[in-house]
Amino acid sequence: MTIGINNNLKLKDIQKAFREKFPHLKIDFFARPFGEAGFSMGEHQVDNETPINDIALKKPAKKITFSPNETVTETERKLREELGLFAHVFRKSGNLWIHTINTRHWTLKRQEEHASESVKYNPKINLIDTNNEDDGDEG
Repeated sequence: MTIGINNNLKLKDIQKAFREKFPHLKIDFFARPFGEAGFSMGEHQVDNETPINDIALKKPAKKITFSPNETVTETERKLREELGLFAHVFRKSGNLWIHTINTRHWTLKRQEEHASESVKYNPKINLIDTNNEDDGDEG
């Protein structure tokens, strides 16, 4: 999958194209690299309405290609080196998005397959109201 890069492109456009190819994965963008002292995902996440040119550390490439056979590490490195963006790939797990830090050596294809299975077979959790005074006992 190849995405053409132009001056009007926003981060959400990259995210949307990526999710179309990998519906159980997502890319989020950050103002600082992961692992840098003081890094906080919540604090340093960049709004997806931001134009690429506003945050890219260098002039972005004309296009970027994502392959199912590349690893998360390769994908994040490509975004940094070709577009000058700090990005992280997340995988859907049930109703949560989890960081792929421990599986960054997996390919995007493997991440997608794993996420697809976890969503498919994740049982719904039924919460019981433990404060309910009517417990069924008559007496």
